[in-house]
Amino acid sequence: MSILKYALLTVLIVLLLAMVLVGILSVTRGATVRTVITEGDRGGPPQVSDPLFPRTIELFTGTHIEPGNKVEILLNGEGTYPLLWKDIASAKKTVTVQMYYSQPGAVADTMAKYLSERARAGVRVLLLLDAFGSQPLTKEWAKGLRDAGVEVSWLRPLRWYTLHKATQRSHVRVVVVDGRVGYTGGFGLADYWLGDGRHDDQWRESNVRFYGPTVAALQAAFASGWAETTGELLTGDVFFPPVAFEDKGNVNAGLMHSLPTIGSTVPGYEISQTWGIVAPAGTPPDVVKRLSDEIVKAMNQPDMKERVLKTGAEPIGDRPADFDAFMANERQRLGDVIARSGIVLTE
Repeated sequence: MSILKYALLTVLIVLLLAMVLVGILSVTRGATVRTVITEGDRGGPPQVSDPLFPRTIELFTGTHIEPGNKVEILLNGEGTYPLLWKDIASAKKTVTVQMYYSQPGAVADTMAKYLSERARAGVRVLLLLDAFGSQPLTKEWAKGLRDAGVEVSWLRPLRWYTLHKATQRSHVRVVVVDGRVGYTGGFGLADYWLGDGRHDDQWRESNVRFYGPTVAALQAAFASGWAETTGELLTGDVFFPPVAFEDKGNVNAGLMHSLPTIGSTVPGYEISQTWGIVAPAGTPPDVVKRLSDEIVKAMNQPDMKERVLKTGAEPIGDRPADFDAFMANERQRLGDVIARSGIVLTE
């Protein structure tokens, strides 16, 4: 038994070291952009007012910037959810919804109410939820939607054989009603977003509601995730009606469908302030601190420092106070850049 015990312990240690190595390599490997070259142009990279600027953005990001959009900026929950519920309630043919972060509560229940009502009325309603960010939602909540006729699917569920892709989450937020009006932004299905964002336990957020050709791009982003999860590719004029491609305003807009990334908001997990240690919720603080201390010790090794610096990363210290000072400096630097660019920020 003692031999078996030591063998299992050895396997666990090797597995842990392998996971640590994968994490370190994900930080220290890969090329980064260090220099922007504008050969023959003494003025430097194109300014926002330069016609080459939108063309460059399209080429580098694969984002199509289309004219003819009407865009409304929606601030916080009080500026977002009332319009959202009204638009969903008006759906005649389709509603597609994709969310990352969700928690049980009034917002999730209200979404379920409107989606269920539309599904019972014969509207095809599709709901796609990230299996990690929306895991706090209960099985009963999802079952109620399915019983009403809503098609519910979970994106990238966590399985033992998909652990190597566990961090490939989708932060996409999509609501498209009848292919004609779209919503996106940072909101989700959690009561943190309720209110004006200026009180305790309320999250501030900026979202957009828009009409025009870019709505079809938002629908295509949803269709990509739906196809990955269900194998069904959404096409045709039910999901992409002719009205979706008509000019509705005078705003040039594009939708950038980003790659999967690790969550910035991780429900049910504890995150250390300095090195981003992620541990299951309820992990004792001293355990999280020990993990963080070990990472700090490893990152302070001369060879490791050299490898990190070669990636273009900037050392900021290993204390929360160092990080706070770095962020304050970045806010000041970016504020200066914005002021010089002539960009006006309004709230």
